[in-house]
Amino acid sequence: MGLDKLNKKIEIKNEKNIKILILTLILHHVMLYLFDITDRFRFKEPWPWPHNISLLLMTIVVAAPVVFVYFKFSLNKEKVNIKNWKQYIIGILLYIPVWLVAQINYGRAIPADFSDYARYEGDMLWTFFYYFFCVALYEEFMFRVYVQGELQIIMGKAKFLAPLIAGILFGYAHIVNGDMEQVLLTTAIGIVLGYAKYFIKDCTFISVVIAHGLYDYILTWGLPFF
Repeated sequence: MGLDKLNKKIEIKNEKNIKILILTLILHHVMLYLFDITDRFRFKEPWPWPHNISLLLMTIVVAAPVVFVYFKFSLNKEKVNIKNWKQYIIGILLYIPVWLVAQINYGRAIPADFSDYARYEGDMLWTFFYYFFCVALYEEFMFRVYVQGELQIIMGKAKFLAPLIAGILFGYAHIVNGDMEQVLLTTAIGIVLGYAKYFIKDCTFISVVIAHGLYDYILTWGLPFF
């Protein structure tokens, strides 16, 4: 498809929402930098729980503006149906392509930040809660629900590009406390999760949270790589 044909398919509208989306992404990025800076001053070993609590509170602080913008201004309001059992099965199965993407990217070793995190947290229950109900829940809400959902409406007939753009933005967000390898990996994972949610009927917000949470949680304990 040539650029002219692509331009004709894109029906940019809702300028107000475009501006809000851009400002939200900028604010999110700035807050991630502040999050990374303050992380160096939080309690770690040998006092993990003050650190855990501060980590939870800071995640809430970063998430709060996105939640406010979504419910106040977003064009996309996604319904959550916890009774749909198919979404849970899809979420578990979706872990497989995410795992394969990680294998292609770096299947030889676990990133140091994940293994170190597991050591000083030292609590499987807390780690499970943190990765599912803080990291996965917030990041999937931010990028697969708000950003991708908003883009699907804003971009009109070119909405098929929304998961790609959201995936790239998701990956780029990891430059704050990662490196280019991590950016590329998380971009690929974001695109997989985004298009799964876009194309698969019963793949919901809950599905991508489950897949994301499983990936992060299992990676922490060193199980998925050979």
